[in-house]
Amino acid sequence: MWEQDNGGVRKLIFSAAIVISSFALVATGVQTSFADVPSAAAPLTVSLDSKTATVTVPATSQATTWTITLADPTLATVSGTTLTLLKAGSTEMTFTPAATGPYYGHPRQSLLRITPGTPIVSPWAPLITNITAGKFIIPQPVSTSNGTWAYSLSGTSGIATLSGATVTLLDGGVVTINATQFATNNWLATSTTTTLTINAITPTIGSFTNTTVAKDAISSFSLVPPISNSPGIWTFSIADQSVASISGRTVTPVNVGSTTITAKQAPASGFSSAKATMTLTVTGATASVGSFGPITYAYGSIPNNIIPLTNPTSNSPGLWSYSIADPTVATVSGSTLRVLKPGITTITATQLAVNNYNASTPQTVALTVTTVPTYTALPNKTQVFGDPNITITPPTSLSTGAWTLTSSNPAVVAITGTTLSIVGAGTATITLNQAANSYWLAGSTSFTVSVAGLVPTIGTLTPVSIAAGETIATIISPTSNSTGTWLYTSSDPTIVKVVNNSLVGVKVGSTTLSAVQQPAGKYGQSNTVQATVIVTPALIPTPTPVATPKVTPTPTPVVTPVKTPVVKPKVTPKAKPKAKKTAVVPVVKASLAGRTLTVTAKGGKVTVMINGAAAKVGKNKMPVGNDLVIIEFGSKVIYSKVFSVK
Repeated sequence: MWEQDNGGVRKLIFSAAIVISSFALVATGVQTSFADVPSAAAPLTVSLDSKTATVTVPATSQATTWTITLADPTLATVSGTTLTLLKAGSTEMTFTPAATGPYYGHPRQSLLRITPGTPIVSPWAPLITNITAGKFIIPQPVSTSNGTWAYSLSGTSGIATLSGATVTLLDGGVVTINATQFATNNWLATSTTTTLTINAITPTIGSFTNTTVAKDAISSFSLVPPISNSPGIWTFSIADQSVASISGRTVTPVNVGSTTITAKQAPASGFSSAKATMTLTVTGATASVGSFGPITYAYGSIPNNIIPLTNPTSNSPGLWSYSIADPTVATVSGSTLRVLKPGITTITATQLAVNNYNASTPQTVALTVTTVPTYTALPNKTQVFGDPNITITPPTSLSTGAWTLTSSNPAVVAITGTTLSIVGAGTATITLNQAANSYWLAGSTSFTVSVAGLVPTIGTLTPVSIAAGETIATIISPTSNSTGTWLYTSSDPTIVKVVNNSLVGVKVGSTTLSAVQQPAGKYGQSNTVQATVIVTPALIPTPTPVATPKVTPTPTPVVTPVKTPVVKPKVTPKAKPKAKKTAVVPVVKASLAGRTLTVTAKGGKVTVMINGAAAKVGKNKMPVGNDLVIIEFGSKVIYSKVFSVK
């Protein structure tokens, strides 16, 4: 069975050959064994470019001579085991052993395939012609292949056209000729290139002057072509027809702006083409534009930090264009400003030219994006009177603003620069203030210093006797080596109450008066001392006796008795006395949170006093120290307590 390929034998089914060979052996009566059968011959594929090829004969166990024949001797010639390649194609190779010997009658077949070769094209030299020739015939490149050639041009730009192998010369210049050779049965396709230089005289042309016209001053004008020694015809084109239109040589301004007009001279009489350009500027009126002011923005004050820009006022309808010098600080899209981070840069606003108006002069202003620095919190400090001075290092800050320190209680902590001096017992808040700098706003941070002082040496509190309704304006304080203020409290304000450090007797009875001395200087708070207060009944003043005046006796006249009828007086029944209503004492409560005292009262109107000063039901700001809180209902004290506020 044979498979045909392009009219030649492509493949041989070796099983049929083996059967035929075996049949031949039986017919001739030659005796053999499997050991005397040669191996199969290997197929061979070579390129026509190889020109020659060496054939490998079948392997045998004993030496023998082989004869090689080709079914199609037009593809190659055979000399021993060497093939001289003539053309591409496929054929059968037959390997026949010598007529004598053990392998006689055992020929072998295999396939020979010769593939097409790659053509060798000789170097194609650059080509030259004159424009006056009008046409140029492309010479065919030299190649080992006999394939047909096809041509194309590139880089012509109006210099030449091509039809088959004929080039029509249009202008001076250089074009590239691309040559492609088609594949054949024996050769693959190939290609090569060269250049064609078309020689022409370059014209000498004069200037093509830039022109500026006012849109409102002229409706159109004619172009004057440059002077040239070539007789070629001039044509004109314009780059931006929104600025001006052109028809032949007539230019009509359309809008304010600038564009380029190109004048081109066609090739003629041996001259190449020529080209010149000029800038056309169409001007308009100057718009009346308002100022564009600097922008200062606090970073984070607007959601997403997006700010709509307000265009400066203008009598021109032209669009406004904005640009940012540092796009890491902010970006702008249209008239929307997006702030990215704090910093300082500039923003430029320009109104574009439109209709009869020129573009405005760009206005560049500062864009400042401010923010408050963030600081690491400084720890609170606990000191003892007598401790050495403390130097405070301000927290790290991105701002370079100067730092200043202040003390809420200079009698406890005094400040010099960044040095803290412990001068007394108590608590002081130290505030570090950083001044504004560049785009950084002023900032502050604070911490507290608690100073424990010496315990003062105090005497006893003298017992007190007071009458109900009586007021002792000045309580005799215990002796002390501290100058701190004394605070007094009554254990039962319904018997005795303390108002502004004055003792007021409320009703008969006895209670305990407590005194504590506030920190002052090097001394801290004292221990508490107590004394008994006895309230006696109110003193009843003794009335001053009044002298009875003497009466001079008057003579009694004689009166004749007259009988007067007896009238019984009417008796008005006595009204039953009304029962007195007992006043309900309101329920009050006072709670301290930080330095805020919250007072609540349910069931009646009450009077609140803090350290003797009027306060309110609700939230009250308390001073630092021990504060006495008294709540009265009418003239009765219903609540009294000392709160220690830090």
